[in-house]
Amino acid sequence: METPSSPSSMITAPLDYHETALVFAKLATEAMTCHFALLHYDSVSKSMTEWCWPDDDEGKKVPPSNFKKYRDEHKF
Repeated sequence: METPSSPSSMITAPLDYHETALVFAKLATEAMTCHFALLHYDSVSKSMTEWCWPDDDEGKKVPPSNFKKYRDEHKF
């Protein structure tokens, strides 16, 4: 067999993303069907965890339109 003229000439097997796709589908389904909390992916536990919505100084939920201001005021 001859040496390839360049590395891009070598034939490589495609990556198998089947397992990754199944995990993603499971996590996405969990996030979309959860009715008691907002979920986000936690890379440490590799699972969906509850995202705690921030409260202001009066204990009220911060609306999404004020997230930037809240983040700036609390040094995120």
